[in-house]
Amino acid sequence: MTSASTEALEPYLISLCSFVTNSQSVVSVRSLSSSEVFVLSSLLASSAEIESLSLLDEPSSPVLAIREDSAVISLSVGDDMRMHTSKTHLLHTVQSALGPRMQELCLISISLDDDDCAALGNGLWECTALRRLEIYGCDVVCSLPLFVGIGNAGAIEILMFSSNHLNDKGVSVLVDKGLNRLKSLRELKLRSGGIHAEGAKAIAGLRSINQLRALDLSANSLDDQGVSALAEGLGHGSRRWSMESLCLCWNKITPNGIPKLVQLLRCVPQLRGLDISRNNFDKCAATSLLGDTIGRFSHMEILNVNGCGLNPEFFTAIRAFKTLVNLNVTYNLVGNQGAKAISKALLAGRVRIEKLDMQACAIGELGAKALSKALASSDTISSLILLQNPVGPLGAEAVFDSLGKNLHMQCIDLEDCKIGDPGAKAAARAISRMAECRGLFLGSNDIGTEGIKAIASARHAAIMERLALQHNQAGVEGAISIAEEIIRPNREVEILYLSTIGMSDEGAKAIACAVKERNRGGVLKKVKVSPRDCGVAGQNVLEELRKSEAGNVLRFCYI
Repeated sequence: MTSASTEALEPYLISLCSFVTNSQSVVSVRSLSSSEVFVLSSLLASSAEIESLSLLDEPSSPVLAIREDSAVISLSVGDDMRMHTSKTHLLHTVQSALGPRMQELCLISISLDDDDCAALGNGLWECTALRRLEIYGCDVVCSLPLFVGIGNAGAIEILMFSSNHLNDKGVSVLVDKGLNRLKSLRELKLRSGGIHAEGAKAIAGLRSINQLRALDLSANSLDDQGVSALAEGLGHGSRRWSMESLCLCWNKITPNGIPKLVQLLRCVPQLRGLDISRNNFDKCAATSLLGDTIGRFSHMEILNVNGCGLNPEFFTAIRAFKTLVNLNVTYNLVGNQGAKAISKALLAGRVRIEKLDMQACAIGELGAKALSKALASSDTISSLILLQNPVGPLGAEAVFDSLGKNLHMQCIDLEDCKIGDPGAKAAARAISRMAECRGLFLGSNDIGTEGIKAIASARHAAIMERLALQHNQAGVEGAISIAEEIIRPNREVEILYLSTIGMSDEGAKAIACAVKERNRGGVLKKVKVSPRDCGVAGQNVLEELRKSEAGNVLRFCYI
């Protein structure tokens, strides 16, 4: 990778493009001035062949993930460049790069007016090899020349047209004049486009809709009528989707829309990923029908129903999670009954779960014990999130003991679960057996000195990257134990949350000393403490550390 800063001058750019003329390269050019962008755009119009050119301060990995045997330009231009150059020069750079060998084009947060859209559309006519096009947050409304240009770039497989002002009219024109001409389209993302029922109807009428592998219509306003339009359009005739991923989150779907949502889901039997989060089903009886439908998918790997107001009946209706890898049921009324049902469904499948997110689900001790049975049968789980559930000490013990043999666990979050010292000691036993665990979050758990000391002295605690113990009662001894057994010897720790642990002056001095010594290598990124947690002497020590060279990692919390 080649990188240039604001000091980059014309000779550098010339040599840069000369370098990549006869070689395959990934190039990132940052923070250029208007004149430098103009020079670059002129050189791009010549014979230089760049595998990937990014004009983003932080290029996204998908833009840079170009095949090694590719010798075409992948161009990514973002809003941060506008701080240093005019939009005219930016778009001139884009126009210069467009051509028959380009495979990827990404425009992010650049306000495109009608003339800009028309120019871009005309340029896309030449991009006969374009596979991936992303136009994100560019204020596009309804541009016929742009949409026609997209249709003429007939090789497009992935189209991301999110956070624009399409509305129903724009979507209808996009489908009619652009998307209907794309025979290879496999992935369509139209997030946050102001799409309602009429727009959904247009999308359902897309000629290649049955060939799509992924459809993302999240954060629109489809509501019940939009879901009905999708279901009616997709269920028409004998067509069945090849859909593997469907995202309809944040679309104002209510209990009245559940029957049509079920009808829609039955059109996509090959579904592997489903996100219907943040739609309010309001704990209605019809959710059991939805649960039964979801439980019948034989290939489902990812399910997100976060914040849908689901009740235990939804989960008890699910017979089995046969192939589930990632489950997010955060902010639902799961309860102990629902937790037992989820455990049963996981056990009825092959227990391949890798990530389980159940924050704030009203799960108590009995529910935690039920979940532990499924967790004990899984050696693949890498992330467990149970924060804000009143599992208590015995529930926490059951969970941590079930994870003892897991070799892939990387993150455990049981913050605000009332686990106390017994739960903390169970956590210490678990992480002593899990060498790969890099994150442990146990804040706000009524853990006392003994529990904190057990965690600090646990085997593998000293190789944690992130550890959260805030809002517990570590006391002086616990704070010193953290300093001596975690901070000082830990070569990998990056982030520590230690605010409001009752450390007093002696504990503050021990932590400050350990941080100062430990941060000489520059690995520490953040240590969060509370000055109110100690007296004047401790506050002075912490303040002195913050002003020192090693104190750039220290963060004060006053809550």
